[in-house]
Amino acid sequence: LLGGFVSKEKSTPVCSTRMEFLGIMIDTIKCTLSIPVYKWEKFQTKLKNARQKKLIFYKELEIIRGLMCSFLVVIHNMQLYIRTITRKLCESEEKDIPYIEMDTELKQELDIWLDDRLKYISIERPWLDLSVKTIDKTVYTDASGYAGGWHDFDTKEEHTIVWNEKDGQYTIAVKEALAIHYYFQTHASELKNKRVLVYCDNQAVVACYEIGSRNKPLNKVITDMNMWAVNNNTKVQIEWVSTTEQLADDPSRSVSQNNEILKNEVFNWIKKEYNIHPNIDVAADFNNHKCHRYISRHQDQNAEHINYLSYKASKTDILYHFPPKNAANFMIAKMLKKDKNTPFVLIYHVFEEVPAFLPYIPKKAKLVNLTQKFGRPTLIPSKKFNEGMGYYKEKTSTATTWCAIYKP
Repeated sequence: LLGGFVSKEKSTPVCSTRMEFLGIMIDTIKCTLSIPVYKWEKFQTKLKNARQKKLIFYKELEIIRGLMCSFLVVIHNMQLYIRTITRKLCESEEKDIPYIEMDTELKQELDIWLDDRLKYISIERPWLDLSVKTIDKTVYTDASGYAGGWHDFDTKEEHTIVWNEKDGQYTIAVKEALAIHYYFQTHASELKNKRVLVYCDNQAVVACYEIGSRNKPLNKVITDMNMWAVNNNTKVQIEWVSTTEQLADDPSRSVSQNNEILKNEVFNWIKKEYNIHPNIDVAADFNNHKCHRYISRHQDQNAEHINYLSYKASKTDILYHFPPKNAANFMIAKMLKKDKNTPFVLIYHVFEEVPAFLPYIPKKAKLVNLTQKFGRPTLIPSKKFNEGMGYYKEKTSTATTWCAIYKP
C-alpha cells in the first residue's frame, strides 16, 4: 500500500516458537534470547584472525568491538569486557597511529570472547529475571583513605585492613572496590555456590560492577571480582547504602598498634646476616605477612591456618613470629613449649621490665638489639600516607625492639 517491499528472508509467514529479530534469536519455549549460531561463528573467525597478529589495524579492532557491542541485549556484562579494547582504540586515535600492538593486556581481554575459553560471558540468557532471590550472605564493606573494612551481618565478624603502599595510592573508589574484593578472597569457601548481597556506600562501585569503569585500576578490580564470582559460582549483588546506615564504617576507620610490622629492610637483613629463611608467618594478616605461607588471626581462605595457638608446626617449618602486644605472652609461650624444636625468628619488645618468657628462650638462640642497630625498626598504622610505607609510620617508643634467632 505504501510502495514498500516485503523481505521474504526476514519474514516469518507462519507461526513459530523461534524467530530472529534485529540479530537476536528469540525462543518462546525456553524463554531465552541468544546470539544466532551463524552470527557468532562469523564473529569467532574475525576474533581468531585478529588474535594471531602482532599488530592490528585500528579499523579491524573497531569492527570487532562493534560486533561485541551488538551482543549487548544478550550479554549484559559486555561493557565490562571491552574496556581494554576501547582504551586502546582511544589511545590510537589520540596519537594518530593506524595500528595497535597486540600486547598481553589486549590478548587477555580478547581471549575472554573465544569459544574454547567462554566462561565469563554467556551467549544465551533468559529474558525474565528471577522474581524471588534467596540471599545466603549479607555483608557491609567500606573504605577510608587509610583503611578498608567489612561487617558480616550474619556472623557479626568485623575486620580492618590497613592499606599498604600499593593500595594506599589508589582513589577512594578503587579502595571501596578492594574492600569488597578482599572480603571475597578471604571468605571464598563459605561463599562458594551462594548468593551474596554486598552493601557499599560508593555509587561509582555500585554502578560499574556489571559494566566496568573507564578508570583503569578500578576496572581491573571490578573485572577480577566478576571473574572470581564466576569461578566460585557465586551470585553477587551490590547495592548502595547510605553512610549513616553503613555498618562497616567503624572497621574501615579503626587503626590499632596491634597491627605493628617489622620494616622489610630489617627483615631482609636478619635473613642474610644469620642465614635463616622463615617460611611461615605465624601472626599475620591478609595484606600483612612476611612469608608466602602465613597463619591469620582472622577468617582468611588464603591462610595456612587460623589462630597459631591451635597450629602444630611441621618438621620443615621455620617460624617468623611478631605477635601483637595483647597476645604476645600466650603466643610466645605456646611456641617455646609446643614448637621448641622448630627454628624461629622472634620479634619482641622490652619495656622497663624483662619479658616473663625471656628466660625460657633456648640458650642457643642469638639475641639482637634491633633498636640499637636500626633506630626505629618497626612500623605502626597511620592515618597519613607516607612514601615507601603506605599508611604506616615509624613507631616511636621508649621500649627497645629485639630479635631472637634460633636454629636447633
